[in-house]
Amino acid sequence: MFCAQRLERQRPWLPRYLQTPRTPEHLSTEYHLFLSMDSHLPSYELQTLPQARSEGMHSQSSTESDDIISEQSHDVDVQDAAQQTRQDPTKELTKAPKESDLLGRLHIFCIIANRMIGTGIFDGATFILEADQNVGGSLMLWVLGAITAFAGTLMYIEYGLTIPRMQLRGRGVSQPVPRSGGELNYLVHIFNRPRYLAACMFGWVFILIGNSAANCILFTVHVLAAAGISSPHTGLVQVIAIAVAWSILLIHSLGRMFGVHLNTAFAIAKIAILFLIIILGFIVLNNHTIIHRNPGSYANLDWKTSFKDLKSNSARSPRGYPTAFLSILFTYAGFNQANYVLGEIRKPVRIFRSAALWSVGIISILYLVVGVAYMIVVPLPRRGEFPSDFSVIGEFFKLTIGKAWTERNALVLMNTFLAVSSLGNVIVTTFTAARVKQEIAKEGVLPYSLLLSRNVNIMALIRKALPKISHAQQAKIFSEPIPFPALCLHGVFTTFLILGTFRTSHTRDSYPFIVGVYTYTIDAIIAVLLSSGLIVMRLRPSSKWNEDSLTDRWLSLSTAVLVLLANLFPVIASWIPALQPKFGSSIPWFVVPTMGWALVISGFCYWLVFRYIWPMFKSGAVLSVTRTPLLHEDDEGNVVQQGELVQQSWEVPVRTRRIP
Repeated sequence: MFCAQRLERQRPWLPRYLQTPRTPEHLSTEYHLFLSMDSHLPSYELQTLPQARSEGMHSQSSTESDDIISEQSHDVDVQDAAQQTRQDPTKELTKAPKESDLLGRLHIFCIIANRMIGTGIFDGATFILEADQNVGGSLMLWVLGAITAFAGTLMYIEYGLTIPRMQLRGRGVSQPVPRSGGELNYLVHIFNRPRYLAACMFGWVFILIGNSAANCILFTVHVLAAAGISSPHTGLVQVIAIAVAWSILLIHSLGRMFGVHLNTAFAIAKIAILFLIIILGFIVLNNHTIIHRNPGSYANLDWKTSFKDLKSNSARSPRGYPTAFLSILFTYAGFNQANYVLGEIRKPVRIFRSAALWSVGIISILYLVVGVAYMIVVPLPRRGEFPSDFSVIGEFFKLTIGKAWTERNALVLMNTFLAVSSLGNVIVTTFTAARVKQEIAKEGVLPYSLLLSRNVNIMALIRKALPKISHAQQAKIFSEPIPFPALCLHGVFTTFLILGTFRTSHTRDSYPFIVGVYTYTIDAIIAVLLSSGLIVMRLRPSSKWNEDSLTDRWLSLSTAVLVLLANLFPVIASWIPALQPKFGSSIPWFVVPTMGWALVISGFCYWLVFRYIWPMFKSGAVLSVTRTPLLHEDDEGNVVQQGELVQQSWEVPVRTRRIP
């Protein structure tokens, strides 16, 4: 009784846990568990102590909430967890891929490359030059973008290899256990109060716009352009784009490794396209072949003229550089894609850091050289007046391939390359975003969360239709963990966003609009939050981040400050009124930042509804979420997650009188 009274005075929310009679042994166990919540571990993660039992233990991650969410880090047998799932409808088991199917260095490189090399390096070059009206300034922004991407990669590596932290039964020292989900895990760790706020706001925004709509539309536009249809009807574009989105979704649903190998093939094809552009550019620089350099391009790389504005200063928009840099941020976006599937990487503690840094470094160098190749070949319009049909990549192909072939064939080849690039982006985004949405569902903040967090292999449903496949082959196919419900959720909102573009004046305007909103919200605003959180954790004396993180403290602070400044710049500067309302688009300049903040505010409203209004319809019940990782130690001594047992239920708390 004395132990219970002392705990109650220290923690007034404790009486809920004393609803049933407790023995001294139980009180001692709970006392140790509650004390562990004041440790340096994230509040939603629970240290597993030797005396803790594996059943019936819930921890509360916020002292001001009635909701319960806990993370039990003891090693539970996979077969036992599967049996619990069959017996209890409030539980769901998700297993990691088997060892042979885990992602290696090549897969990490291809995931990052396929996401980074979208269409920004091709179509984005025109938007960037049109916005800042300065060749030298554009090249400097490309360099700054590369530095920012490298710093962002270091920041994401630090987050991914530091949290969450767990321990095996009987161990006194916690270890990082890399988990899929990316920004979701990091925002929940930083902003763990109020309860569910970070998960609701990020989940709302990511589910709405974290999809493949933009690249499905652009793939369709380039395919139709290659077929000779330059001004397709909006309805035709939407139908084909939706068909592409669901076709890729079906491919990922039929086999996880098939989707991984397809992603690898498209990544290699994109690298080959970049090398082709570089080779063509330096062939023109040689000027001794049948492809001669246009005299108008000499001024692009002349240091005396390259930093002069294409327009007079009186005609320039003050939004030029922030708009251009926002486009460059999108072009470099994708370095965080491996964090979305970090739980599916083989030996992540050892290979993730080097694989991610090498991937971003190689692609950044290729970007810079491609930008130089563009300027070697393409003469820019005089006075900075870009015609509506002007495209840097289009002029490049006409002045290189078109000279050796025909301009018509050169443009067909260009549109084919851009279609391949867009389709590769759809493939990788569908694969990674579905894993993030599955992790959001595991937090319990979505309708039918338990269903959406499930792994479902639809090949098992057609087993009888495959009589010629051996049992061994069937076991390999049917055991692949595929988040089919999350994939369907991804497809549904991709469809909604594609259909929502019918009001745009021109089909091509749909892509920069969707991309701008995604970049402003997911890339820029969230990068500001993550970098700010890292700076605070590094500087706050009470934080144990300096002990837990393996990254040098000053390197960590430097990268965080750089990421913060680089992303805060376009977030704020995008609100500067434009002297010209458009930059090659029918979308007014203020729409993108307005939509970005509208999404953030709507995410906050979603949290209010989920946290305070929805429980009213459940007789005051509160959400109880228990996430039990299934852990084991690999041959290098690192703790890795084999799977996770998720339990979600709405429970009416029983209030008890204080113990006198």
